[in-house]
Amino acid sequence: MMGNRANSEKKENKIDRTDRIENIENTGNPENLGNQENMAKNGIKNGIKNGTKNLSKNLILIPFKLKNPKTRLSGILNLEERKNLAILMLSDVLESIKGCDYVEEVVIAVPDEETATVCKAIDFRNSGVEVLVDERNLNDLVNHNIAKVVAGKKSLAVIMADLPLLNPSLVSEFLNSKGDVVLSPGRKGGTNMLLVRNQAFRVSYHYGSFTKHIEIAKSKNLSIGIFDSFFSSVDVDDESDVLELLIHGKGKRSWEYLKSLGFSINCEEKDPRIEIQK
Repeated sequence: MMGNRANSEKKENKIDRTDRIENIENTGNPENLGNQENMAKNGIKNGIKNGTKNLSKNLILIPFKLKNPKTRLSGILNLEERKNLAILMLSDVLESIKGCDYVEEVVIAVPDEETATVCKAIDFRNSGVEVLVDERNLNDLVNHNIAKVVAGKKSLAVIMADLPLLNPSLVSEFLNSKGDVVLSPGRKGGTNMLLVRNQAFRVSYHYGSFTKHIEIAKSKNLSIGIFDSFFSSVDVDDESDVLELLIHGKGKRSWEYLKSLGFSINCEEKDPRIEIQK
């Protein structure tokens, strides 16, 4: 069944996915920095392609933090391994953006200089990627950029750094979706990708942000698009997400890293499970 799910996703990338874009009618109302730098350098080496076909200009904002990341994976990965996995998932996200249209600029927002140093070790030359230190919390960071970027006649796309199953076709379709606000939900009710074209919108992440963002958009009389994709719904936070990465992520740098640590899929029982041989 898992294989059919992945095959179906691949087919969706080749056809018009209007059936998966739902327009809602608004009714109103690091411990070893050297090792992490090396991981980053091996992450991505090609430039971000600027989109020429899009009618609007898109700035992509990727929030990223490296201090004690992915704590819910501490039962299967130590701190150093979790940091390395976070870096490589960011690399996978950047790789998915590199090949897509409709992108004018990419900004990785980090909370401290240590994280910035690791991110800058990724080869961004001639890529249009900027690493920006910003200590604001996630909501304040995104709301500040909505006011700044969207007021400047650009669209702001916020893409989380832990979405390793993204690909260029999927990101391009997301950026070309209709709506003042386009939401791509996570499997557990979060907002994994967000596209904002109206500066009246404000975010409220965490605690079921997907439904909250729909209500916020409705309250401001904004049109809403829902971009529903399995690959964009998998944000890697816990062991069930790691299992999905192992099943569907072959070829991704984060997948290769997990395999190098001895991770595999055990299918001897009815439900597949993670097996680790270190």
